[in-house]
Amino acid sequence: MWLEFIEGFDWPGDSAELQDRYVAGAWDLMVGEGADGSNAGWDPDGTYYVFSSFGQTEILMGFRCKTPLTNSSMIEFRNNSTTQIALKMTPEGRLTIYRGAAWLAQSDKTCSADDWHYIEIQLKIGNAPTGLYNVWVDGVLFLDDTGVDTEGMIGGCGNVEWPVYGGTWDDMYLYLGAGASAATPLGDITVPAFLVNAAGDDAQWTPSAGANYENVDDPIADEDATYNEDAVAGQRDLYNFADLAAFSGDIKGVEVLARLRKTDVGAKQAKIACKSGGSLYYGPDLAMSDSYAWFSQVWEVDPDTAADWLRAGFNAGQFGAEVVS
Repeated sequence: MWLEFIEGFDWPGDSAELQDRYVAGAWDLMVGEGADGSNAGWDPDGTYYVFSSFGQTEILMGFRCKTPLTNSSMIEFRNNSTTQIALKMTPEGRLTIYRGAAWLAQSDKTCSADDWHYIEIQLKIGNAPTGLYNVWVDGVLFLDDTGVDTEGMIGGCGNVEWPVYGGTWDDMYLYLGAGASAATPLGDITVPAFLVNAAGDDAQWTPSAGANYENVDDPIADEDATYNEDAVAGQRDLYNFADLAAFSGDIKGVEVLARLRKTDVGAKQAKIACKSGGSLYYGPDLAMSDSYAWFSQVWEVDPDTAADWLRAGFNAGQFGAEVVS
């Protein structure tokens, strides 16, 4: 399995920046209203975000949610327009799980209204006897079954849609692929964000003015007001970031966000870079358009050690981007 997605809503500076990455008009940034006093995302109009899951049949997903009680879906795992599995909340605070429109189970335990809960759902999508589901709330198993039909149509899960019903969300993760349906859930996690705060070892791109790192340390991206650019393949900018403070627990992954566009004709590509342990590592080539867009790269483990990130390794790491073409 691999870690495909994490989101803590602490990186954007305002709602417009958050909507630019996801769905315009679908998210409001709730500054300081997360469970731990950080930021959260709120869906004001029921326009859900569609996340590609590549036809996978094994899924493990967690999210913190402040739950209004409703009969609508919280999250749906779909294959195009066909719902494979939907997780819903009743007005009494019970979780229910559906295969398409077919009711599968309802929890005896209840969630309290308008309180933060950490919900995790684990799926293996398939016909009986291969399908399974598990749902935990705050570490307590609410729903589970094995040998059950969880497949609305052949093809696995092509897209995850959330938040289908609205509500306030925070601290999300998504694992996909073989092993996800048997993995131990992460439990109550947090996803902090860190801004550029100093130059890294390479500053090869041309700054619009001043130091390269100062052009990309904005809490809200200022587009063409301050920027760095380059057209030479192999040229890179690396940056240092604010340190992760001491904490108890493990680092489950690091996601780097880059805001990029091209300023020349023809196909142009860049890739997100990580320097760890003195060596350079890269995400895949990214095709850019004439408009700014958010790109991301998740490193589930420290690429220098192929083991879990350590706090010292993360704090010493540098991240940036390199020109491909």
